[in-house]
Amino acid sequence: MESIEIINAKKLTKHQIDFIKSIVKSRPMEERGFDSYKLDMRHLSSRRFCVLGPDWYLYYKISFHKIIEVELLETKKENIRLGERTVELLATLKEMLRAYPEYVFCASINAKSKVLYDFAKRSGFIEEISFKTEEGGLFHRVTFRPSPLFIEQNKEKEKRLDFKRI
Repeated sequence: MESIEIINAKKLTKHQIDFIKSIVKSRPMEERGFDSYKLDMRHLSSRRFCVLGPDWYLYYKISFHKIIEVELLETKKENIRLGERTVELLATLKEMLRAYPEYVFCASINAKSKVLYDFAKRSGFIEEISFKTEEGGLFHRVTFRPSPLFIEQNKEKEKRLDFKRI
C-alpha cells in the first residue's frame, strides 16, 4: 500500500483483508483489536468503511442518525513512520470532518490516539461534546463534531472523501 484509500467494507478484497490482518498480527496479543483479527464478513455492510494507509487502517460505521462511529484504528507495531503516520491520520480526520460536517463522531481512544484528539481540539478542527474515561483508565470515550470554525473554513471545498488531497 503506497497511498491512502477508502473502501466500502463490503468491497474489501482478499488482498486488502490480508493487509489488515498483517497489521493486526504485528501487534502484541493484548493490543489486537478482536474485530479486525477475525474480520467477520457477515458484519460488513454498505454503511461501514475502511480507510487503508501504508501501515495503518481505520474502520468506521455511519448510522442513520448522523453519527460516525470510529470502530477501530490500528497501526503496525513498529514506529519507523511515526511522524508520517501522524500527518496521515490528521489529514484523514480532516477529510472525514469535511465529508461529514453535520455528523457527530464517537470513538474509544487510547493514550496515543488521545494525543491526536487533543491536537485536533487545540487546532480548532473539532469541538468536544463529551469525554469520559472508561473503566480501568486505559481508554476514553469521546464524542465530538467538526468545529464551526473548521466548517466555515472548509465550506467551499467539496464534501467528499478525497485522499488525493492529502
